[in-house]
Amino acid sequence: MKHCQEIRNFNSLAAIHSALTANLIVNLPWDQLNNANSKKYEDFRNLFDNWKKTDFFDRQEKAASPAIPYLALFCKQFFRIEELEEYILPDQSINYNKLLHLADRAERFRSYSHKKYNFKKKYDYQALLFKEWAIQERITDDMLYEMSKEVRRNEA
Repeated sequence: MKHCQEIRNFNSLAAIHSALTANLIVNLPWDQLNNANSKKYEDFRNLFDNWKKTDFFDRQEKAASPAIPYLALFCKQFFRIEELEEYILPDQSINYNKLLHLADRAERFRSYSHKKYNFKKKYDYQALLFKEWAIQERITDDMLYEMSKEVRRNEA
């Protein structure tokens, strides 16, 4: 999670949050987590509480290029502009403010790619990930649920 924050990969942060808050994961025993890791986990969860006031949104907005934004946040903003403002005003003139807001959001989204990351390709990591993803594709939600029940039984 820290690495994702350092490289401004907001999409992966959101994916990690989604995984850690899934029912199958939340229902696992967390009491063996040490205090330092419990604090990190709680701080991470707090990033996503109440998206309207969140630190997560502010961090994404202020992030320099290169960055990988969380697309759902941008879609939410575009949708909000689209729904709250009309294209044609009551006097039948064009609502330039709406168009400017939409253009501003689009430019902000584009600005994340002004610079490129300088990552070196690690083919051994890629091979390992492809192998792991092939295994993960075969795991169903029911299988995960059974695994979580087994962990609970082993803890008892």
